[in-house]
Amino acid sequence: MGGQLRIVGFVLKWTLLFGLVLAIAAALWPWKVVVEERLSAGPYTSYLERHVQRIDLEQTDPGFSFPDAFYDSQLYLVGEIHGAQAAQDFDLALMKHLHERVGVRWLMAELSYVQAERFNAYLETGDESHLAPVFQAWLDRAAQWGNQQHFDKIKDLHAYNVSLPEERRIRYFGVDRIHEDDLDDAMLWLGGMMADLPDEAPGSLISLRSTALSGDASAFSNVASEALSELQAARDPDDSVLGIDPVAASHLVRNILMTLDGAGRYDVIPGNIEAMVRDFGIGDDEPLYGFWGLFHVMKAVVNETGEPLALRLSNGDLPFADAITSIVMTYADSQQNFPSKALPGFLQSEGPFTEFTMSQNNPYLMYLDGIGDLRAVAGGSQTAIFELYTEGSPYVGDTRLRTQTGLLTKVFRFEITPPEQQPAEYIVLIDGSPALTAWEGTASP
Repeated sequence: MGGQLRIVGFVLKWTLLFGLVLAIAAALWPWKVVVEERLSAGPYTSYLERHVQRIDLEQTDPGFSFPDAFYDSQLYLVGEIHGAQAAQDFDLALMKHLHERVGVRWLMAELSYVQAERFNAYLETGDESHLAPVFQAWLDRAAQWGNQQHFDKIKDLHAYNVSLPEERRIRYFGVDRIHEDDLDDAMLWLGGMMADLPDEAPGSLISLRSTALSGDASAFSNVASEALSELQAARDPDDSVLGIDPVAASHLVRNILMTLDGAGRYDVIPGNIEAMVRDFGIGDDEPLYGFWGLFHVMKAVVNETGEPLALRLSNGDLPFADAITSIVMTYADSQQNFPSKALPGFLQSEGPFTEFTMSQNNPYLMYLDGIGDLRAVAGGSQTAIFELYTEGSPYVGDTRLRTQTGLLTKVFRFEITPPEQQPAEYIVLIDGSPALTAWEGTASP
């Protein structure tokens, strides 16, 4: 009996010891990528030291110092992972810098046409009631855009615009699709655009206006085709003046119809960008700026099959196709306003958003291979900009800053392939940013 107990004790002891070793190995294994990164950092940090801008977003002049060739671009695209406050500050600061340096006046925005027109109405008048329906709709569906810092940024842009001559003021052009929840507002906006139609206007336009104001989607679809023909004819300067802008009205009608037909975002966005240039004359001979989600601004294939907007535009035939500069953001020790409904119940906070980690330097959750190089060279700056692919760059054809490991990457996979494609000219390190907070206003009933 005693011998049996000794055997059981021996087996138990070694089983526990083996389990402990496995647990320690499992805990240490994610750090393998960090150790490998540190051991191979030399060529990368040496290069980055020669191509870094450490900027201070709390200063009136943050200290941007791009090379001269940067300012020859015709479309500047900045890509963020939605949710961090510092990204909003960076957006406004770079927007102002490009306005002052190269004369950027138009923002090619990740907004619908109507959302952008509401923003423009606010920029012209300072009346926040133009913004409130947009932010309330975002908040109602827990879209991360519906945050207080975004709202405050637009107010800051208004204050900046007021200091400028009217012809130099910054405006938005929205190229995204109309969300289903925003259809009623879009139709009301169209009805308002057509308010000055004379009584003798074609019947199809009168019907279009009334159905838009009524919000009757099925009736709208029935009258839209004939109305579009009339709006197209109204572009001829020999025709009678209808008291409306036929280009803007027909553009909005088409966007409403695409949403009613169930079109996806990339079914809509490319055509809207072409319309922005061809129909509205925006971006054909002047620089543009856009602040988008990270995926859209990449010039490389993502996750084997994803073709981001910037890649499509650079392969297209619009005037800025070969003059696009992409700037992407990466994050260390930061937080985001994650939609609560997308998290398991035990992780959710009250309200539309839950503060959640957005740190790509955590080997257990998410680790971007090469982020340690950026942090080492940033030297403690909350925001630093790095130019990645100049002559002699070790990042050319390399997988560094393209692959991520960690538990969250199993859910939010984001890999840039193939290595020979350069996804962005610049990468911005955001270090220690707090999360965005929910918009604090209310829309009038």
